[in-house]
Amino acid sequence: MTKSNKRSLIATFKQYVLTVRILLLKRKANKLTAKYRVPHYIVFLNGKITLITKDWFRENRQRGMFPKHFTANNLKKVALYYTTV
Repeated sequence: MTKSNKRSLIATFKQYVLTVRILLLKRKANKLTAKYRVPHYIVFLNGKITLITKDWFRENRQRGMFPKHFTANNLKKVALYYTTV
């Protein structure tokens, strides 16, 4: 197996893991939204795919994790997937 082949396999595997992670988070977001009636967003946060709620976003925006001008509507534009109530 050559180096380029090995790199290609590793990249393909990472892409597969990322896709599976997103699918599992989508399922979890849909279940949680149905149960608690709170919008959930799947976003890249600090280099990782994360499931966050609107309340978590609002709280951390006040703490300075996000800029003050960044709103929930902007979060919808940035999110990979989001649920509605």
